[in-house]
This record gives sequence, structure tokens and C-alpha cells, in this order.
Amino acid sequence: MRPGWRALTSAAAEVRWVVLLTALDTAARMERVRPHPWTDGKLLTALTVTAIGALSVAVLLGISLAEWWADTSRDLLPAAGGALVVGAALLTLLFLVFASTGPNRPEEH
Repeated sequence: MRPGWRALTSAAAEVRWVVLLTALDTAARMERVRPHPWTDGKLLTALTVTAIGALSVAVLLGISLAEWWADTSRDLLPAAGGALVVGAALLTLLFLVFASTGPNRPEEH
């Protein structure tokens, strides 16, 4: 075996070990941040805040897109911003809906 290969294989093994430990640590951290079921009061508050936020974003986005459509420059910034806002809201809602764990639901490993 060439002398350089031994150093290269040992470095590759160390990198593989670090990647494995990082992946396991990331998985463990994601498991700890899972939300737990909320009480009725928290759900009502979250629903109210979400509804008011969605209404205000819809109004602002509607005005922005209406002005963008009437403008002749066809700048894509309002449309791209609207897409980012809607995407972020959907990702947040998906996380809250599908990541919650209840006390009666068995843990999946």
C-alpha cells in the first residue's frame, strides 16, 4: 500500500464518523423539538393569530399583486415575495399538523 493511501483512508474514516455523529445528533434534536398537543385555549389563540395574520397578509399581497399586474414593468419581486410568504406559511402549518405527538400515540422509531 502506498504511504499516502493510509493517511487518506484514515482521514476518510474520520470524516465518515463525524458525518454519522452529526446526522444522529440532528435527528435527536429534531425529535426533541416536536410540539406536543395544545390545550383548547392555546389552540383558540393560535387560530385567532393565524386568522388575523392570514387576513393581513392576504390584503397586502392582493394590493401588491394588483399594482404589479397594472404596472407595465412586470417586476417579479411582488410575485416572488408572495410565493415565499405562502410557502413559509404552508411549511409551518405542515410541521404543526404532522409533527405533533400525543401521549396515546405510540412512538415510531
